[in-house]
Amino acid sequence: MGERVLSYKDVICAFAMEKGKSYTELNTWKGSRVLVKLIYELVSGFPKEELYGISSQIKRSAISVPSNIAEGELKTRLEQITIVNKLLAGFINHYKKKI
Repeated sequence: MGERVLSYKDVICAFAMEKGKSYTELNTWKGSRVLVKLIYELVSGFPKEELYGISSQIKRSAISVPSNIAEGELKTRLEQITIVNKLLAGFINHYKKKI
């Protein structure tokens, strides 16, 4: 039997289970960085004529995984900051009316 290949859903579930951590602490992010290194090593053995072809596409795809995880955390934090700011603005407006 062959090795089990992780699906997109498996990765999302692993990411969700580690919620609350910084992206640099996530096993998913750490694993994706290891994968990037392995892919770069693999691609370095490709023929030189593929430098701007499939090699480049594979590398860009690999690096997008940890990048998207980091971007997702930033987006979530910005959304949380926006919510807090809206709550604070409402709180301030409420008490301005009482003054």
